Amino acid sequence: MELKEAIKTRRSVRIFSEKKLEDGILEKIISAGNSAPSHCNTQGWKFIFIDDEKIKNEIFENGGSHVIKNAPYGILTLYNAAFSDNMEYKDWMQSAAAAQQNMFLTIHDLGLGGCWICHLPKKKTLGKILNIQKPYSPVAYIAFGYPKT
Repeated sequence: MELKEAIKTRRSVRIFSEKKLEDGILEKIISAGNSAPSHCNTQGWKFIFIDDEKIKNEIFENGGSHVIKNAPYGILTLYNAAFSDNMEYKDWMQSAAAAQQNMFLTIHDLGLGGCWICHLPKKKTLGKILNIQKPYSPVAYIAFGYPKT
């Protein structure tokens, strides 16, 4: 798929089939995120892949979007904001968003669909559910899978 086509045709998908990820797909998605630009090339992101039903339900039950529990897969993007002292423009947040966008375009290019989710439990609660260690902080969640047709 040409980049222009991917940008223009990507849409949020909230209803997924039960088809399992093919080998190598997750690695391609994460690689795209790792290839994003970041402030001062700090690359302070970390990604947590989630496919466990119990964890997805716990996220939902603590205030997360229903799309999280209904999607077969998820990637939570974290960022180490300690790499930046730029609180005015939150360059760490922009770096994480660039990584997310790369992953979304790759998801679309690979024939999957996804939804960008910021409707999440409080960061402290999410940190306990997923054992997130400081200085990393959750930024956003990618719910994804093969679209139900």
